[in-house]
Amino acid sequence: MPQPQSGTIAYPRDHKMLLVCRINDLPMNAMSASHLGAMVPGWVMEINKKNAQIQMVATIGYCPMSWTLIWQGRHPPGFELELWEKDDDEFDDGTMFFFITSNSAEENRNLFDQIKPYLRKLGSVVGEFHGESLEIDREAWDEKLNTLSPLIGKDHPEFFNSAFAYLHGNFKNETSSRETLCQQLESEGVLTRTFETRFGTEPGRLHLTLTGTLDNLEEFEEPGTIPLNTSESLTVSDYYFVPSLELLVAVRMGTLRMGEFSPTAKWK
Repeated sequence: MPQPQSGTIAYPRDHKMLLVCRINDLPMNAMSASHLGAMVPGWVMEINKKNAQIQMVATIGYCPMSWTLIWQGRHPPGFELELWEKDDDEFDDGTMFFFITSNSAEENRNLFDQIKPYLRKLGSVVGEFHGESLEIDREAWDEKLNTLSPLIGKDHPEFFNSAFAYLHGNFKNETSSRETLCQQLESEGVLTRTFETRFGTEPGRLHLTLTGTLDNLEEFEEPGTIPLNTSESLTVSDYYFVPSLELLVAVRMGTLRMGEFSPTAKWK
C-alpha cells in the first residue's frame, strides 16, 4: 500500500525549512528534478539513523507542468492541463518545493547543503525560509487527523496517499484572507501546516496547505504568494502535486511505472 511522504501529516517538529526552487528548461530537466526529489527521503533516513532525536521528515511537491512531464501525462483526479497545445518555445520554467521539518535547525541546513549541488545544475532557489513551528498540542493534532484526511483516497489507487498543496505566506501583523479560508476549509479535509519565519526584517507566517481534492484549492482562485520583504513577493504555482512516497522514489528505478503507469499496461 502506498505510504504518504513522511512530512505530509507528521506531528510538527520544532524547526522548519521551505525551499522554493525554479527548474530551468523544464522539458529538458523535469526528469532530473524528479530524481533529485527521489533522493531526499534516503538522505533524511540517514540523518535520522545518526541521531534519532532529530526526527526529520520531508515533503516534496511539483508544479503541474513538471509532474505532467515526469509521468508522461498521467494525471491525478481533477488535474487538467492542455500541455501539448503549447509550442516548445512557450514552455515556462517549472517550480518544485522542499518542505523540511525536524528538531534541529542545523540539520535542516545540512540537508539543504546536500540538495544545492544538484540543484545548481537544474535551476535555482527563488525562496529560502527558515523558522519555528507554532505550538500545537499533540492530542489536538491527532484528533484533527482523525476527523479529516488531506490525502487522495483509495478511490484512486495509483495516487492513494498523494496530495495537492498550496503555498502562501503573510506578514504576522496582517489578516490574510487565505489563512482565514484555510481555517474554514478544515471541515472539508484541508490541513494547513504553518510556521513563523521572517520576510526580510519583518516577522511573518508561511503556510503549506494540503488537500486530497483540487476542488478545495479552487477556492483560492489565484496563485499563492509569499512575501520576500516589504516591497517584493514571490508568486508560486497555482498548486503543487505531492506524490506518495512510492510515486516519489519510483523514478529512481529507471523511471519505473507502477500499475497503469507501466508502459506495457495497455497489453495487460
